[in-house]
Amino acid sequence: MKKYLVIILAVTLSACSSAARFDNMAVQKIDYINVSQESDFYKNIMLSQVNGGKDNNPMLSSRVDNKGLQQAVELSLLNNHYLCDDPSKAKYSLDVSLLELDKPLMGISLDVTSKINYKLTEILTSNELHSKDYSATYTAKFSDSPIAIKRLRLANEGSINENIKLFLMDLKTLSDK
Repeated sequence: MKKYLVIILAVTLSACSSAARFDNMAVQKIDYINVSQESDFYKNIMLSQVNGGKDNNPMLSSRVDNKGLQQAVELSLLNNHYLCDDPSKAKYSLDVSLLELDKPLMGISLDVTSKINYKLTEILTSNELHSKDYSATYTAKFSDSPIAIKRLRLANEGSINENIKLFLMDLKTLSDK
C-alpha cells in the first residue's frame, strides 16, 4: 500500500509545472551577433524595464515570469558584449515587454510562440533608436521529454531564446551602421 502511495505521489509531483529557467532562455555568445569593440553599443546598454511576464503556478501550465525574462535578456546582452557593467554609465536603455506567449493545451509536439517588444533608447537625448515586436516559435518534441509539462517548459524556454536571438541579430545590424 505504501509503495502505491509513493508512486502516486511521484506521478502527481512530476505533473507540476515549473517556471521557465532563465539560463535556458538566454542566448549564449554567438559570433554573428556578438558586438565588436568599435561599436557604440559595446558594453553600453542597460536593461531598464521588463514586464508582461506572469508568475508560475505549479498547478497550471509553465509560464515565463518577469524576473526570469529579465535575467535571460541580461545574460544574453552580457554574453554578447552589449550589457554595461555600470548602469549609471550606460548610453542606451532597453525596455522589454512580453506581449504574448501562445501555448497549446496539449499535444505530442508542443509549439510555443512568443511575441516580445524591445525598445532601445539613447539615454542622453531620449531618442528612440529601435522599437519592434518580435515573434518566434519553438517546438519541443516528445523525444525532448515524455512528460508534457516539461515539454511545455522547454518550448517556452526555446521560444524566448529564439526571440532574444532575433532581437540581438537586429541589434548587431544597428551596431554595424
